[in-house]
Amino acid sequence: MKKIILLAFTALAFRAGATDLIVQETGPVGTYPDILTAVTAAVDGDRIVINNRFGNAPWTGDITITKSLTFMSAAADTFFVVQGNYIIAPSAAGKTIKIIGMKNNSTAYGIYASAAAPAGIRTSVYITASSISGWIDLNQNNFNVTVAGNSIGGYVYFRFGKILGNYVGASGGSYAVQMAAEATATADTNYIVGNKINYPGTSFGVYSNSNTQYLYLANNFITTSGTNVYAVYTGSLNSFSSSGGNTIVNNTITRTSNVNSYGIYYGGNYTSNPAIKMLIANNLIDSYGTSGGYLSGSIYFGSTANNSTIIAYNFCRRTYAGYPDNGTNQYNLPLAFNANGLENNSVGVNLGDPNLIYNDLNQTRNDAGAYGGSFTLSNFFANHASTFGGGKNRVYFVDAPRQVIQGTNITIKGESYDR
Repeated sequence: MKKIILLAFTALAFRAGATDLIVQETGPVGTYPDILTAVTAAVDGDRIVINNRFGNAPWTGDITITKSLTFMSAAADTFFVVQGNYIIAPSAAGKTIKIIGMKNNSTAYGIYASAAAPAGIRTSVYITASSISGWIDLNQNNFNVTVAGNSIGGYVYFRFGKILGNYVGASGGSYAVQMAAEATATADTNYIVGNKINYPGTSFGVYSNSNTQYLYLANNFITTSGTNVYAVYTGSLNSFSSSGGNTIVNNTITRTSNVNSYGIYYGGNYTSNPAIKMLIANNLIDSYGTSGGYLSGSIYFGSTANNSTIIAYNFCRRTYAGYPDNGTNQYNLPLAFNANGLENNSVGVNLGDPNLIYNDLNQTRNDAGAYGGSFTLSNFFANHASTFGGGKNRVYFVDAPRQVIQGTNITIKGESYDR
């Protein structure tokens, strides 16, 4: 039987017919003296190609983006340097805004939307290969957000899209990464995959409170340093379709000191909605506690879960409470991690879920934690753009079936950027 592979590839690249608007300080005739002037002159589909100022002094000032535009450096593998807020305010539905290789020194905000995008086709926002000292706040309706391969000093808030392969420092925010409810419930999945998240606060590291899209939280290295903190907290969850579900798999969760902390806190009341599905598997969870719920805080159920919840093959310092153990989880383990999230004692190596869909890239049994499975953390940070260099892969996400039945078609989706 003939095998057919369908490839769907999204590239943030050069579009035929687009105009390059060159920004150059004291540049020749035909260039623009600053970013604002170029944005004002641009039309949908244009690219703002930015030369750095002398001495790499930042281009200063706030920029409001209402059109479909791409912002990129004039030199490949080089940041264009700015200092100001980039406010995304599309004038109509279906706009596409791309920011590639921005170094934004503003710590006041960074990149944000102050209101919902116009209803209809979602406005797509891509922020890739950038260094943002402040935060990215697209917690508004009608946006489809991709934040990939960035270094972010503050937080990332969104409602619909993908957060992939970022370093998130989480300064100044209640949460490091927040996924909130969108205007319309769908069977789509929001991805938070392959990130290094360092959360210094006393609230939630990753906060999922969306009953409108599914959560896929995988291969993240999450470090907390606050007291009474929740590394991962789930509130409302989606139950749009019987075929969909929420997933927390192959994450590494740790802390910087012996203070009370929860690993994964399952906070909603799911008994009242048995359609909600949740899988929590193959995680390394280094929570800590000396009293109360923290003693069993590796995975803690603040409310009663339902029988559509699966907890399996997690390796924990503490126990968990609120749901029956199926016998595959391990507790009271001497977990210790290096700076990159690798477990020093090889806990969980080749001991994750034996189902072949969780196999590591070398086709051995799943390694629990952020470096196990197909979405291993090393896939995302091998080509991380916090420092540019030649020869790096610019494909930041590939979604493919985890198993293939011989003779059937498969679809592989990839996303990348160029510049």
